[in-house]
Amino acid sequence: MHPATYSGGFFGLIILILDLIAIFEVLNSNRNVTSKLLWSLLIFLFPILGLVLY
Repeated sequence: MHPATYSGGFFGLIILILDLIAIFEVLNSNRNVTSKLLWSLLIFLFPILGLVLY
């Protein structure tokens, strides 16, 4: 297979790892429960946008 075929999978893996780190940081923050839930949902539903906004 051509190496460019794997670039999408590699990019997706990096985004997944960064999103998990961001959600972990949100859950361990001093925010109230509603804020934690909304940030976690934003990151989960819109992985790239949520990560950039957080």
